[in-house]
Amino acid sequence: MVDEMDLAKKSLQVSPLRPEAHERARADLRAALEEASGRGEVAFLKPRRRRTPWIGAGIGALAAGAAVVFAVSSMSQPATPKAPVAQGPVVESELISLATRLTAAGEAGSGDASLVVRTQTIDGQDPTVSYNLYTDDGRYFGAADEASLRQAIGEGSDEGFSRIVANSVEAARFAVDGDLEEARRRMVDAAPNSLGLGLDEAARQKIWDETLAENADVYEAKGYQPPKNPPTGKKLEQLVGSHLWNQGLDALNGGSGSPEVRAGVLRLYASVPEVKVEKTTTEGQATLTLTAGAALSGGGAPQVLTVDAESGTPISLVSAADADVPGSQSTYQVSRVSVSDFTA
Repeated sequence: MVDEMDLAKKSLQVSPLRPEAHERARADLRAALEEASGRGEVAFLKPRRRRTPWIGAGIGALAAGAAVVFAVSSMSQPATPKAPVAQGPVVESELISLATRLTAAGEAGSGDASLVVRTQTIDGQDPTVSYNLYTDDGRYFGAADEASLRQAIGEGSDEGFSRIVANSVEAARFAVDGDLEEARRRMVDAAPNSLGLGLDEAARQKIWDETLAENADVYEAKGYQPPKNPPTGKKLEQLVGSHLWNQGLDALNGGSGSPEVRAGVLRLYASVPEVKVEKTTTEGQATLTLTAGAALSGGGAPQVLTVDAESGTPISLVSAADADVPGSQSTYQVSRVSVSDFTA
């Protein structure tokens, strides 16, 4: 049997094909390391593909499948009476203020796609540049430079959004003016998990028991005993916050050119107590620095996201090295474009 942690480590050594790949692999590997070390209070399990028919591409699929956290998707469960779920307080913060301004301004600018030029350095290696085009109708084109991107678009080499990114973008749009509890559930369920948000206690336990049974070989091989009940209370809230942070990053990858998507992600981040916000200046530009604390990474190193204080557009993401997880630094140039501009 392939070890999930080894698989995730290998995925981090490959040049990223998708901009979300490294952060997704970091999140998955941290989950596996946390459980394997014996520190974790909650089990982190391999994917249950029968119930989670989402499809990734390139390294994004490898990273997402390496050590997916709580791999049974609660989206696949039938509707049941809702039980209370972890609900972080929404404070009247800079994030809420910015999200409100973006929502009031409406969808600005022309175009039908988001172009994200990302420069990424992993573990001190030479930086890599990727040109990533996410279209409003769900197509994705990636290349190492603009000329190659134009060629890929001209040839119709569409890889498509990964299911996680597509779901995350949809959840962010709902979060703009939708019910916050429901928006949080949708963003958590954008990626496979076994938290069972919104389900009653019996339904959550059923999902948990099925997942433990299916992953019994993993536990036996690694020599640890998983908890018999799904997480509750503070632990559940932190796990929800971790999902919101990571899926929010996925949404920003796929929809950072959309003020609506940015507003939805900011509103969700404002509901996570472990996300701290600070007014900063980056190269003379007013910015907001968001730090996801150790509680969102199972005790690992924090991640720091910097966004434009006026538009909410991502500027950089820094992930410190943690145990066997290499650190990374990414900078972004985001613009709203038309696909036709690349085929003229």
